[in-house]
Amino acid sequence: MACPLPNAHFYNIVAGWRHEPGFPTDGSNSGSEVSEGIEKCLTTIIHALICHQDRIDQLFYEDAVDAIVSCGVLDEYANSFKADTGRPMGKEDADLAARVVYCEIILLAAISHALHVTFMILGAQVPDLPSWVDMKGAPPPSNIRYLELLKQVRYDRASAFSPFFVSSDVIRDSSEYKKIRACTWAELSYLPLPYRCAVLAIEDFVFFRSLHYTLYLPLKDMALRWGTLGPSKCPTVCRRDVETVAGATAEAHRCAY
Repeated sequence: MACPLPNAHFYNIVAGWRHEPGFPTDGSNSGSEVSEGIEKCLTTIIHALICHQDRIDQLFYEDAVDAIVSCGVLDEYANSFKADTGRPMGKEDADLAARVVYCEIILLAAISHALHVTFMILGAQVPDLPSWVDMKGAPPPSNIRYLELLKQVRYDRASAFSPFFVSSDVIRDSSEYKKIRACTWAELSYLPLPYRCAVLAIEDFVFFRSLHYTLYLPLKDMALRWGTLGPSKCPTVCRRDVETVAGATAEAHRCAY
């Protein structure tokens, strides 16, 4: 494939590729649990994220957000929005909800891929993905209305395409605030890290950060510990060991694709 020219809509390029085997079905006569439009949208974003990170730019991001709005991913959210507010979901609400979904897709893909390559490095059998039966037992979505949760939605065009928020933006006496567990709010980080915009996907972001610290290092250890890592890891594990595994993870990523 020729390298896309600058300002090329890479989302449309990836969306035009054929991906096999596609999303699994639920085993019933109804076929796939997701519509063709949703499957194409999710596959395009996930494939680009895992295999072509260097080609993801603002154009890709905005095209992906537009696709999320139009493909049907937000239908359940829109129904919940109308039931709760008595009015149809507006354009601003839909746009922000789509940006939250984009963050959720990235985090879940990153978590799944991180676990996958970790088992590969350990030489262990990679666990199967959750089945449709497993997924039916998951709790329902929170359907948070962010324009009612936050005093403002922040944008920093110099460093990020996606919006974000900080602690002072949260309206703690809102009904939306109570939809998120107290322990999740307690663990939420607002530090200006490269993934600061992922804070939009509140529950997923907290889990991602805990996995990051488990597989790699907490921020304090990253900055201060260069020898033995003490109580956060096994007594014999040193910083060089963790960095070696991190390098092996990147190599496993390259080889897997």
